[in-house]
Amino acid sequence: AIQFLADKGMIHGDIKPSNILINSAGDIHLSDFDQATIANISPEVLKHMVSLAVPTAPDLGSPGFDPPEFNNGRGYLLASDTYSLGMTVLYVLTNQILHNFIPQVSVTKSLSETEHQLSLQLLKTYFEQFKNKLPLTPSQLIKLDEFQKYIFDSLAYRPNDRLKALKKTYFNPQCSGVFL
Repeated sequence: AIQFLADKGMIHGDIKPSNILINSAGDIHLSDFDQATIANISPEVLKHMVSLAVPTAPDLGSPGFDPPEFNNGRGYLLASDTYSLGMTVLYVLTNQILHNFIPQVSVTKSLSETEHQLSLQLLKTYFEQFKNKLPLTPSQLIKLDEFQKYIFDSLAYRPNDRLKALKKTYFNPQCSGVFL
């Protein structure tokens, strides 16, 4: 869904757990397009763009799920929704957002690049401890590894570094149901 929006030049701008709905058939739907923006750019030009910026306002976004560029005054970029989805996946798996991995950091404060990198290192340790504590089957380990790869790719601090998460399919046929 995020790739589809990006291909159309659309930025959702508020991806978080409460805006992702699952119906009784298990189909996933994205909701709340109040903050969405559509760029008036041809699809050919759009394919080569990374940094289409959409200005932000103080009441837009959701603290904890906003990408660094939003809090640094750069607005939302095409790769911003990828960050927010990665944070959503992290939250669903751990009941934590990246800010929670550094003690005493407010969710309303933007993480510096150094704090962001530290958070990712602590998150990596968290995943390793989690894998070692639970008796996971090989297919569960593969599934967790796929989610972990997606989370780290999508939570890159710099938007250009998130592009692989936007372009890549995270799916292992041995793990039905794991794709983003």
